[in-house]
Amino acid sequence: MYQKHLIFGLLIVLVFSCGKEENFIDPALQPYIERFLEEANKRGHTFSLDDVQAFLLPQVADEGIRICGLGYAPKFGDKVRRIDIDQLCWEFSNDAEREILVFHELGHALLDRTHNDWKLPNGRNRSIMFAGEFCDIYASYQDCQLELRDYYIDELFNEGILIPEWSKRQKIDRVFFTDDFSLGRLGWTSSTPSPTASTQLDTTQFFSPPAALQLSQTSSQKMTHTWSRTIALFPIKICSNITISTNIKTQSLGDGQLDILISYPSTNGEGITATCEHQFTVEETVATQKDFQYFEFTLRCVPGGKKDIEVQFALTTSQKSAVYLDDISMRLWD
Repeated sequence: MYQKHLIFGLLIVLVFSCGKEENFIDPALQPYIERFLEEANKRGHTFSLDDVQAFLLPQVADEGIRICGLGYAPKFGDKVRRIDIDQLCWEFSNDAEREILVFHELGHALLDRTHNDWKLPNGRNRSIMFAGEFCDIYASYQDCQLELRDYYIDELFNEGILIPEWSKRQKIDRVFFTDDFSLGRLGWTSSTPSPTASTQLDTTQFFSPPAALQLSQTSSQKMTHTWSRTIALFPIKICSNITISTNIKTQSLGDGQLDILISYPSTNGEGITATCEHQFTVEETVATQKDFQYFEFTLRCVPGGKKDIEVQFALTTSQKSAVYLDDISMRLWD
């Protein structure tokens, strides 16, 4: 490992020593730099990469502390416009996080921007140029949060824009869906019909009477069965939060698990649509074997507009087992 790093370091020295390589850009970073230029063009900015360098390095440090990236520019006393990205951070980042990291460092290197640690009224970062600690810049947006991405990239190229409406706190706290199985209807359908999987209302195992939803497998082979339901949510403002809660009891689940998957659409101002997906896993414990346990999962900063939210339960087990769910609830808050 040391030898590889040494060779890599010598290559970097050679690159810096050779005038014709002054605009060296690591191939792994190239797509994100091109994406930066594309977003700049949309907003009336044009940049040349003739004097830009971008390196993916084994380690990046600032004053002896390892960090995910550094940006250099003449404004800050540097002789070059360059970004350095830490390889370990890169490997453990998803596409949105890589984009944010490269855009942040290019904000220093090409836009001459300094850090901006101001917060929006709802507590989110004011800017993608947020410094913070522990990779807080990654909290700006995720892959599916297209509306948030639009704002943060607008702000990157125009530091003085007004704060968005969605960032202003509102007093919202209402339950928009509940299912306590008191009406005697299932409402949950199997997405993978199988003779070894069943769903029914159980009137002997419940958290609150008269029944709970039972999801079960009768096979001794490892299999995954799924049950789903679509829940309508009327128009909401961008960046509201949703909490889903339920009481769960398990029976002979063993080393299996119940995954709760939630998905909904996100659309930006250009009509481009993505799907937001969240997954939460519940495993069997001594407590869940004995009695119903309360579980709560939160989806933060949900995209605005009308939503059809799909909630899916996926039961994975290699033995005869069952999971009971009762008092399923979804709450919208801000």
